[in-house]
Amino acid sequence: MQSFDGAFLPEFVAGPAAVDPAVDTINGGGTVETQSTMDLGAGTVGGVPGLSWTGAITVQQNSSFRMSGGASVTGGVSLIQGSNGFFNKAAGGTNSATVTCAGTGTSHVAGAAAVSPAVTLVATGIGCYAF
Repeated sequence: MQSFDGAFLPEFVAGPAAVDPAVDTINGGGTVETQSTMDLGAGTVGGVPGLSWTGAITVQQNSSFRMSGGASVTGGVSLIQGSNGFFNKAAGGTNSATVTCAGTGTSHVAGAAAVSPAVTLVATGIGCYAF
């Protein structure tokens, strides 16, 4: 939610106390690599996921990906090369993404039941593990 309070910024004309929240929309692919982290999900807006991402996300090279509720990814999330996926609904709402754990190196998925559809584990290379 965005807010603007003129009392703290007297040099600006006071705006509304709060702006109605809107769903965040991202279009295009994403890459998380080389020990990096991506966190998605801040709950719902008007009963729908607060984040809608259209495009594939690749998580590789010992990186981490987290969905905390209220996020939808159309296009899939791929965990490869020793990366980790963490799923929970702490922010409220649900998580929606087709998550595949595959490739070389050992990748891990924690909270697989907190994302729909079920996480697909593809045993190639060293393997993938769900906790």
